[in-house]
Amino acid sequence: MIGQIGKYKMFAPLFATDFSDIVVCKDPDLDVHVTVKVFNVKGERGADKDAADEWRQRFLHEAKVMARMDHPNLVPIREYAILDDGTPYIVMPYYPATLKYEIGHDSMDPERLKKLPPNRRPHALQPDRALTIWRQLLEGLSALHGFGLVHRDVKPGNVFLTAKQGGNAKLGDFGMVKVPGLEDGDPGRWIGTPNYMSPEQKADATSVDPRTDIYSVGVFAYRMLIGRLPQDGPATLAAAKLPIPPELDSLIEACRAPHPDDRPENAAAVLKILDAMAPLN
Repeated sequence: MIGQIGKYKMFAPLFATDFSDIVVCKDPDLDVHVTVKVFNVKGERGADKDAADEWRQRFLHEAKVMARMDHPNLVPIREYAILDDGTPYIVMPYYPATLKYEIGHDSMDPERLKKLPPNRRPHALQPDRALTIWRQLLEGLSALHGFGLVHRDVKPGNVFLTAKQGGNAKLGDFGMVKVPGLEDGDPGRWIGTPNYMSPEQKADATSVDPRTDIYSVGVFAYRMLIGRLPQDGPATLAAAKLPIPPELDSLIEACRAPHPDDRPENAAAVLKILDAMAPLN
């Protein structure tokens, strides 16, 4: 892949979303790889000027959120800049994998599974590794919640790993973050990823609070421990007879409660309960 984004030399594409293109680049000054996220709204949203302008504003707010954060379990920002044609881009550190590298894809569709190599099919983590990742995710999310922010898109693809083997977890992709004072558009609009989204977020993503992220981290923990999403697995973790203490089982189930009033109020509250538990053997 040949080209340049600002001063950064394009090295390889990573993936594209509905709103951006993510590329691995080389910083010529520091001689390191970086990840560059280029604003690019596609499809009907791109053709609608008002919608495109709204997502451009969200792109800038994503950069501002990242710039405010200084936490070892959140992806930092290195630079926000604008190309000559007016296209904004964000520069971040390069991480070699997301959590999908460790747990595979979510899909249980038989036809899709046939096409995936074994290591990319959905599978579980050992409980101690799952709990380490979960705690790191909660630590980063707690920092966001402390600033009055709601992530709204907690999922394996948004948790980056500092190494492919035993790497630390960093929560990233803040494009869906609910920011105080930032207009979200019409109530009821779809924001997030359905498999990890709370019932109230599916109904109205504009009025959620940190408890919607807690629902997502509950599904996230279930996915890591069971190896599949709740709709494809046993109704509860207890039914799977995992080697985890009942207190941890109860906490994860409380996070997955359908009604927000039955969940811990934020990530800090979940961490407080975790800290009071005995460590896994």
